[in-house]
Amino acid sequence: MAFHPAAYDPDRWPRLASKFADFVALDSGDPTKLELHLSDDCLRRIEDAGQEHWGRHILLFGPTGFVGSHLLHRLLRRPETERVYAIVRPRAGFSGWDRIAATLRKYEMLDSFENRGKLTLLDGDFSAVSFGLTGDTFDRLASQVDTVIQSAGSTDYLPPYAELRRDWVLGLLGAMQFCFEGRAKQLVYLGSTIAHLFQTREDFQRPDSWWYSGYAQMKWVNQRMMASLARQGMRAQVCEAPYVLGSMDVGLDPGYVYSFWRGVAFSAALGVGWDGPLPAFVAVNVLVDAVLENAFSSHPLPVIRPVSSNDLRNADVAAHLDCTTLPWLEFQARISEHATAEQLRIMPPDFPELVGKGNLPAIFPPGYKVPLHPRPDELFKLYLTKIGLIRGESAVAAPN
Repeated sequence: MAFHPAAYDPDRWPRLASKFADFVALDSGDPTKLELHLSDDCLRRIEDAGQEHWGRHILLFGPTGFVGSHLLHRLLRRPETERVYAIVRPRAGFSGWDRIAATLRKYEMLDSFENRGKLTLLDGDFSAVSFGLTGDTFDRLASQVDTVIQSAGSTDYLPPYAELRRDWVLGLLGAMQFCFEGRAKQLVYLGSTIAHLFQTREDFQRPDSWWYSGYAQMKWVNQRMMASLARQGMRAQVCEAPYVLGSMDVGLDPGYVYSFWRGVAFSAALGVGWDGPLPAFVAVNVLVDAVLENAFSSHPLPVIRPVSSNDLRNADVAAHLDCTTLPWLEFQARISEHATAEQLRIMPPDFPELVGKGNLPAIFPPGYKVPLHPRPDELFKLYLTKIGLIRGESAVAAPN
C-alpha cells in the first residue's frame, strides 16, 4: 500500500514517526504511535503565534454538509470574521454556490443567509495535493488564513479503515502541514464520541462491525493526532460530537441517513423499544456555536464535547410513538423475530454497552452559555414530526 500522493507529504512537518504508524497504533491499541513530530521551526511558529487574533480569515472544509452548512451560516454572521474561504468539490453542472444553496435550502437557512460578500468559494478537494488549488491561490491562503475548520468527511460506517485512510486521515495530516505554511494557523476538527469505543486492547482486536468500524477507527486515529499537536502547544481543537440532530427551532437533519433514526423508526414500526438510555445527542446549533466560541477564545480547550442531553431515556421518546418499552433481553428477543441483518447490525447484543461508552459528560468552552432548550422530550417531538414518525399523535411505519 502506497501513500496517496495528495495531501500528506511524509518529508514535511508535522509528520508521523513512520509511514504506517497509524496501522501500528490500531493493531497494538497504542496511541503513543500517533505522536506527531514537529520541527524546531514548527515549534517556534507555535510560540510566536500565541498572541494572534483568531477567526478573521477562515478556511472551511465541508460547507455543503449538514454541520458545515450550519458553520458557514454562523461564521458569516460573526462581526470579527472578515473572510471565509470555502472549499467545494466540483460537480458537473453545478457551481459551488448551487451546491451550498441547495443544502441551506434543505435545512431552511437560505432565507436567513447573510453577508455573502464575505464568502469566497473555491473549487477544490480536501484530500488533494494543495487542496486541488492553483499554486497562487494556495500560497495566498497560506499567508492569509488564520483558522482551518475541517468539517468534511465520510459518515459511512461500512468501508474499512484502509479505504477511508487516504482521504480522511492523510487528508487531515495534509491540513496540519498547511497550518505551518505561511502564517501559523489553528486547526479545528469535527470528531466524534464514537472514538471512545476503543478503550481496551481487546476493543482494537474486534473484527470490523457497524460500531467498531473503519469510521470509528478513523475518528480515533485523527483525534489522537490532534491531541498530539495540542500537547505540543498548537491551537488544535477537537469537537467530540455525539449524534448531531436538527436545530432546536427547525428540527431538520439528514434523517434516515442516520442509523440513529433508522433504529427509532424500526422500534416505532414494531411498537416496542428498549427501556434504557437514549444515545447522547446535540442540536446542531448548539454544536456549531460551541465550536466557534471555543475557536475564537483566547484559551481554547483542546477538546469540547457539546451535548444537549445524555440522560434522556427511550421511554421519554416512546411515549410519542405509542411504544411499550422492555428490558434489553426482552427487547432484543422481540426485534430478532423481525429485524433485517442491517437492523441487527445497528442494534447488536452489546448495544447497551455501546450506548454507555458514548454517553459521556458534556464539555463546553469556559464562559459559553448553553442556550435554553425545550424539554428534551418536547425537542424530540419536533424531531419525530420532521422525520415523519409522528403525524398528529400517531406513529407511521418505518421506511424500507
